[in-house]
Amino acid sequence: SGPHTAEIFRDVLRYACLLFATPVLVLLGGPLVESTWEALSLRRLTTDVLLLLGVVAAFAYSLAALWLDTADVYFEVCCMILVAVTLGKWLEGTAKQKATKAIRSLRELIPKTVRVMQPDGSESDRPTDQVVIGDRLRILPGERIPLDGIVACTRCDIDQQLITGESLPVTKSRGEVVYAGSLNLSRELCLTAHSTANEGTIARLMQAVEEATSSPCRSTRLADRLAAWFVPIIFAAALTAFCCHFGSGLEDALMAAVSVV
Repeated sequence: SGPHTAEIFRDVLRYACLLFATPVLVLLGGPLVESTWEALSLRRLTTDVLLLLGVVAAFAYSLAALWLDTADVYFEVCCMILVAVTLGKWLEGTAKQKATKAIRSLRELIPKTVRVMQPDGSESDRPTDQVVIGDRLRILPGERIPLDGIVACTRCDIDQQLITGESLPVTKSRGEVVYAGSLNLSRELCLTAHSTANEGTIARLMQAVEEATSSPCRSTRLADRLAAWFVPIIFAAALTAFCCHFGSGLEDALMAAVSVV
């Protein structure tokens, strides 16, 4: 009969939801469990605790409803939460990977060796990280400036787009500062180093990018502090919802609490 066929079709769809939701739970739930366990081991309440609780409650409730054939199932809630969290972490990982690539690109711009002019007029090649403040360097046209320095020749044209974003060349005269990573365009450039390889503009840029990718930003730290209050409040609200709906039955009370979470 029609109702009997519809009932069979409904059961097939319910078990199909379990079949498709289980791999998502197994594959995407692991990182969420790890981050939650790490937070709890440090005695910190984060939003991952709420997310994991919502996933476990929705899956357990749906599994029980499927087994007892008593109510609707909500396996899609587990999948939605896990996919959203995984997408967010993937976007974060992609951003960090791009930042790491940017650091590598900046490091490759710095020449490995430089020409150091001696007091007797001769010159010698020296590793860039061995240059000290006060050394006189010679930079040929088309070469990158390895260190921050002061122009010791008459004038030259410098492309410092990497540092300032300005696409037009800048003319530097004697006594003016040029920055590491800039490109010498016009003529042979003599400059006096006034920074080491670890203190130049490029080094500071790389350090800033590394710090930005390795430590949480101010908004993230603020969110973590708020989560310490937010999570207990949500637990209290969920418990209140459970108690308020308990008179209508355990099913309604449980779903109200899960919905709050």
